[in-house]
Amino acid sequence: MKEIDIKYFAEYLVYYFNHRGALISNKKLQKLLYYIQAWHLVYFDNKLFNETPEAWVHGPVYPSVYRAYKKYKAKPISFDSGISRQLLDERLNSFGFSKDQIEYIEAVINSYGKKSALELELLSHRESPWLEARRGLSDYDLSSSPINVELMKSYYAELKRKNEA
Repeated sequence: MKEIDIKYFAEYLVYYFNHRGALISNKKLQKLLYYIQAWHLVYFDNKLFNETPEAWVHGPVYPSVYRAYKKYKAKPISFDSGISRQLLDERLNSFGFSKDQIEYIEAVINSYGKKSALELELLSHRESPWLEARRGLSDYDLSSSPINVELMKSYYAELKRKNEA
């Protein structure tokens, strides 16, 4: 499958949360995108997005998405929530996902989407892909170090294996 434009998918997620009446901040959006990418690597053996996350102070970040929503700062990103379920489904279908990919994306959103932005940040800070990308940096050092996609794949595959055992 061809990698998709992460900014377009991020916009879909914002609409998805707005439609459900559960607004999402830029920080939470970043972490959800990261976990969607991580688990896609495990289950489908390829990158989903056309951008690699970076190991920023508050966890994994996709810079283009961050820039698109930075004006909201820590506030929820609010669009016109008048988007219908049909339009939301059409947007999701426009990515060309298989039925399995749609089920997996919904499962990741349902699992990680229940957590707060801070919970997701703290979770990512305990995991080796982010830790490895920040090796040698203090907690508050700015960084644009990329998070290794192969390390993401192996780390979350091992996590899956442990959970299944």
